[in-house]
Amino acid sequence: MKKLALLAFAFIAAPVCAADYQVVTPTFGACDPGAPDDCRMTHFMGDPKTGAFQRIFHFPSGFVFPKHWHVNNETLVMTKGKLSISADGEPEKTIGSGTWVYIPAKKVHWGVCPEECEFFLSVDGADSFNVVESK
Repeated sequence: MKKLALLAFAFIAAPVCAADYQVVTPTFGACDPGAPDDCRMTHFMGDPKTGAFQRIFHFPSGFVFPKHWHVNNETLVMTKGKLSISADGEPEKTIGSGTWVYIPAKKVHWGVCPEECEFFLSVDGADSFNVVESK
C-alpha cells in the first residue's frame, strides 16, 4: 500500500517538476483569508486563483471540515495522522499516512481529523470551497 501511495505521489509531482527541477522545504503559515485560525499550509506550485495548484495542509486534532464541494477534482495524499472522510453516497473511511484519495469535481464531502493530520493536496484547476448549507 505504501508503494502505491508513493507511486501516486510521484505521478502527481512528476508533471510539475518536469520543466524545472525544484527542492522545496515546507514552511507552514496561515491558510488563505477566511480559513479557520488553526489551519496551516505550505504552497508548492500553481496559482489557486487561476489554475491547478499543490499544497500541504496541516490541522490540529478535532478539526472539522464542513460538508462542501469544489469545482475541480482533488487528489489528497495523507502525510501525517488520520482523517475520517465521508462523501455523498460513500461510506465513511478513516485514512492514515500514505493513503491516497481522489475526490471528483462537485462531489459533496466532509471530514474530521480525529488526531493531528496533514495531507498533500493537488487540485486540477482553480480553488473553490462551496459549503453545503444544512437544512
